[in-house]
Amino acid sequence: MTQQQNVLRVDENGRVSVPVVTLARRRRQVVLFGMSHIATPDFFSAVLSRLETYEKNGHRVLHEYMDPAVIARDSRAQQLHKRLEFKDKKLRKSLRRFGLAYQSDIIKPRDTWLPADMDSKRFFKSVPWIMPTRVKSCDHLIGHPNILVKSIIRLYSNQDGVPLSSLDVSVIRDERDGVAVTNIVATAQHANVATFWGAAHIPGITTALIQEHGFSVVEEEWFEFLDLVKLTRKIR
Repeated sequence: MTQQQNVLRVDENGRVSVPVVTLARRRRQVVLFGMSHIATPDFFSAVLSRLETYEKNGHRVLHEYMDPAVIARDSRAQQLHKRLEFKDKKLRKSLRRFGLAYQSDIIKPRDTWLPADMDSKRFFKSVPWIMPTRVKSCDHLIGHPNILVKSIIRLYSNQDGVPLSSLDVSVIRDERDGVAVTNIVATAQHANVATFWGAAHIPGITTALIQEHGFSVVEEEWFEFLDLVKLTRKIR
C-alpha cells in the first residue's frame, strides 16, 4: 500500500491538524478519522461528538486496537495492557500540565462499536517484541514533562508528517492497514462506516479503498489537534 496523502498538516501559525476523509462507493459511505493519540481534550471531544452523530444516523463505528472484551479474557493482552497502563498513568500526569490528554481518556470503545484491528493471536505475533523497546525509550521522557513536550513539538513540526522507521511501517502500519481495510469493506457491504485510526494509517487505508475496492474520495477535512505556539509558551 502506497502512502499518497499527507499524514498531518502544519500551518504557518503552528497549528497541527489530522485528516478526516470521506469516501463513497455506490450508496455506501466510509468516514476515516485520522487520530493523534496525544492531543487537546477539545480535539478528542469533537471527534467523539462526530462519531456519536454518525452512529445515531446509522453508521457502524469501527475502532483501532483490540476488542476490550478480548483484552479482558486474554492473559497476554492483559499483561501488555497493564504494562502500558502503568506507563500511561505517569505520562498522563505530565501531559495534563500542558493541557493535553491521551485518546483513551476521552474516547473509549463502546459495546456497539466493532474492533477493526488484528485479532489477539495475530496482534501478539506481530507487536509485542516492538513494545518493550518503545516503552523503555519513553521512560526518560515521562519524568521530565518539559523534555516530553519539546519532543512532541519537534515531532509535529515536521511538515511531511510523523517519520516512521521501516520497522513501524512494515508491522505497525502496513500489516494493520490491510486488516482495517478488510473489516471496513466487509462492514460496508451492509452499512455506512465511521472509523478512527492513528493518522499514519489513513493514507494506506484510503489508497487501498480507492485502488482495490472502487471507493472515491468525496470530502477531506482537517481537524486541529495541537497548537505548537501555545504549547511552546507553556514550557518553563
